[in-house]
Amino acid sequence: KQGVDHPKFSVLEAMTADAVQRDQSVIIFAHYRDTVEKIVKMLNEKNLTAAALVGRAMKNGSGMTQKKQLAVIEKFKDRHFKVLVCTSVGEEGLDLTTVDLVVFFEAVPSEIRLIQRRGRAGRTKGGKVVVLVAKGTKDEAFHWISRRKEKKMQETLKNLPQLTIGDFEQR
Repeated sequence: KQGVDHPKFSVLEAMTADAVQRDQSVIIFAHYRDTVEKIVKMLNEKNLTAAALVGRAMKNGSGMTQKKQLAVIEKFKDRHFKVLVCTSVGEEGLDLTTVDLVVFFEAVPSEIRLIQRRGRAGRTKGGKVVVLVAKGTKDEAFHWISRRKEKKMQETLKNLPQLTIGDFEQR
């Protein structure tokens, strides 16, 4: 009724504008390619220089080739633009040393994806991670599911016996 797609978009825009104004680099993760495109369009209309990074769809071959993905990543590293908006393709394998702000447009139910995305920030200096969660939606459930799974993973690792190199040499 108010002509607003989702309140997350205005929050994301304000947060991104603040980071860009402070000359910070930003990675925004979204689940769907359509959402990535919508975010990039919105940010570029506000002169916040954003680019998309998506994988290649197996069924129809749409999306980005690996060569195009690498070109986008290089431009981001060289600061041709300050905001990279990506799907899960940006979770691992990117050679990015410093990202100041990582934003999850949607929460994810996987502890691995949570850790990988969060790990994009603060590699060489302090960074910030924000997860946009709409109250009363699946976002809220996904957020708590991934947090619970991560906590369980940490407890499991903590309870593993401490092994040394010598333990493996004896086997």
